[in-house]
Amino acid sequence: MSLQSSTITTRHPFRNLTHFHSDEKSLITAFEVFEFAPNLVELVWARQSAAYPVATAMQPFTLPRLRRLVLGTPMPLTKLRAPQLQQLTTTLAPNSTDLIIDFIHRSSCHSSLVELAIGDCTIAERTIELLSSVPALQTLVMYGKHKPGLVLSQIFDAMAVPHDGTAPTLLPQLASFALYRGLHFPLATTGTPGTVQGLQHYAYALQLQASRLAFTNMVHSRAADSYSLPLKSVRVATGEEELLGRNRVAISRTLEELQAQGLDAKIVGWEDRQKEVKTLEGPSWM
Repeated sequence: MSLQSSTITTRHPFRNLTHFHSDEKSLITAFEVFEFAPNLVELVWARQSAAYPVATAMQPFTLPRLRRLVLGTPMPLTKLRAPQLQQLTTTLAPNSTDLIIDFIHRSSCHSSLVELAIGDCTIAERTIELLSSVPALQTLVMYGKHKPGLVLSQIFDAMAVPHDGTAPTLLPQLASFALYRGLHFPLATTGTPGTVQGLQHYAYALQLQASRLAFTNMVHSRAADSYSLPLKSVRVATGEEELLGRNRVAISRTLEELQAQGLDAKIVGWEDRQKEVKTLEGPSWM
């Protein structure tokens, strides 16, 4: 079922509904769908308002058959239990990491959740905490906006296989990773030393270098000849390719090395990135 600016009410027979898609103009709330459509298998609501009313006295609704969930804001997760959830797509709104982690624990879907797409990641430590709650994850997509405070190197370091070959502390079963953040316009490549712009550029260059080293170390350490549960696919969107090298020659060399190790590594152009994000946020049956 798909709602596009519909005036449908909760009096309609939702109990046999298995697939639901709505846009921002729908006149019902996610909580009403949770209550009146308990047999949902897929729920896609990618254009919700971040200002979402939540009644504190409301008890969580259980959707025992739900396998795929797409939410524009994670707020509805506060009143949901989905023990068989396999795919989750949502954004990390301010202060929302805890409620997503609480939802995962409440649902006990640590083992069933194998695909996660998170947008607008802001703080590395909080992102790591979230990812630590889903050890069975096999596919991770990070998309949305660039956040200056997000230190990617911390995340990549936690994902890397240690030198002794033991399982990494973060996402030990990960097989596919994609970085699909939007176009990024970094600070000017030059800045007068001692000026604010110069200091900002220097800090940006150091952070980029650290992220590049951590990223290449992580993907090499998780290649087929280094780890028993190797990464099979890595996608980096245009604008993020500096994670692979300082220039085009270095980037090409890194891609060749990874491909030689059996890893399907590619740089995804802007149009393809848009298509991938649209697929992440859209219903599977349309």
